[in-house]
Amino acid sequence: EFESQRVNDLFLEKYDLDNLDIVPLLFQTGYLTIKEKDFITGYMLLDYPNQEVKEGMYQFILDDLSRTPNGTTSHVTVGDLGKAFTDNDLTRVKLIINTLFSDVPVQLYSSDKEDKRRELVLSERFFHSVIHLIFKYLGIFINSEVSTSMGRADSVVETETHVYVFEFKYNRSGKAAMTQLIKNNYADKYRLSGKKRIGIGVNFSHLTRQINGWQIKDLDVNDAL
Repeated sequence: EFESQRVNDLFLEKYDLDNLDIVPLLFQTGYLTIKEKDFITGYMLLDYPNQEVKEGMYQFILDDLSRTPNGTTSHVTVGDLGKAFTDNDLTRVKLIINTLFSDVPVQLYSSDKEDKRRELVLSERFFHSVIHLIFKYLGIFINSEVSTSMGRADSVVETETHVYVFEFKYNRSGKAAMTQLIKNNYADKYRLSGKKRIGIGVNFSHLTRQINGWQIKDLDVNDAL
């Protein structure tokens, strides 16, 4: 979370080779710049200087996580993901998300029984980190809001005609994700948007490292789950 960071002068001058802090380092290398400054308190608001730098940062992190060198696939697929949403092509949305996970480092999935639980936890954290990053990156191409896990949908993607509300699960089921999405009324805030609201419950499998649960529901239809 590098965007909209509030820091003071002393924090930006911090530089310790033995204990590097990522925010001052990004500022000193030009990846972050001062957007606002409160001259009374000395606090400043840091953000990416432009969209190109922001996109480059997301690209770098996503390539590093997926072990994809030099943006050979991830840049194209995230851009395509935005187009798939605007085309209301949810089959392609699923395909692209699976593609982005196709190069997940296999060492995260140890078969050693002693390490099985630890590796499972690491894998789940990896999945949630990459999903969060994908939808933050998607926000460059289309309106994508990644929410926190505190009682809100995992992600919302909004086009000119549709609002897609996502709930993600890991080693559960698409039905479990959809049940939580509907039970907690995650789409209610978009009821008066004038756009069609679509709920998407997604489950990601630790074994296949792919989506194995994908439930779609028209949330404007008040029928039973």
